[in-house]
Amino acid sequence: MIKVVIFDMDGLMFDTERLWVEEGYLLAQKLGYKLPKELFYKTIGLKNREAGQIFSNYLNNYFDMESFRTLYHKYISEKMLKEGIKVKRGLKELLVYLKNNNYKIAIASSNKRERICFYLSLANIDINLFDIIISGEELKYSKPNPLIFKLAIDKMQSKPANTLVLEDSIFGIVAAKNLGCKVIVIPDIMKLPDNTYKLVDYKVNSLMEVISILNRHK
Repeated sequence: MIKVVIFDMDGLMFDTERLWVEEGYLLAQKLGYKLPKELFYKTIGLKNREAGQIFSNYLNNYFDMESFRTLYHKYISEKMLKEGIKVKRGLKELLVYLKNNNYKIAIASSNKRERICFYLSLANIDINLFDIIISGEELKYSKPNPLIFKLAIDKMQSKPANTLVLEDSIFGIVAAKNLGCKVIVIPDIMKLPDNTYKLVDYKVNSLMEVISILNRHK
C-alpha cells in the first residue's frame, strides 16, 4: 500500500525546465558562450559540477556553472516576480487529495532549499503541506543515484515498497526504480528513451490523473 508520495520539482511541479532551456540558452549567448540549445537539455536535473562538466567538455575550456546559474537564477527570479510561475496542471488538486487522505508528502529536488521555498511561495503553495523537503545541499550525488529518494524515505520512516515517486526524467525514474519504489512518469520537455516506459508503473499526462490511480490502489 502506498503511504508516501515523493514529488520531483522542476518539470514536474513547475514548468521551470522549459525556462532553463530557453532563457538559460539566451543568457549564455548574451555572455558570449556559443553553446547549442540541445546541450541545455542534457544538464536538466544535474548538480552544478556535473552540468558544468558537460559545458566545459563542449567548449574545451572550464565553464563556471556555479556563477552562471547564480546569474540565471537572479534573472529568472526577477522575471517570475513580475510574471509568476507556471504550475503544472493538477498539482494543487493532488496535494489537497494527498493531505485529505493522510499520505506523507515529500519534495526531492537537486535545487537549493531557498529556491524550492521561493517557487512554492510564488505558487501560493503552503510549505507545511510537505512532511519532508530534500534539497541539493544534502546530496553528494545526483540522480540516477537513488540517494535523494533514500534520504526522503528514511526521514519519513517508510520503505521503498510503500513509496510512490512522481517523475518526469529518465534519471529520476532509474533512481527510484533502483531503490524499489513505484513510479509514475508525467513527461515534460525532455524526450524520454523508448524503453523508459517499461520501467515505470504508470505513464500519465498530468498530475490530475494520479488521483484516480491512487484511488484504485487503496
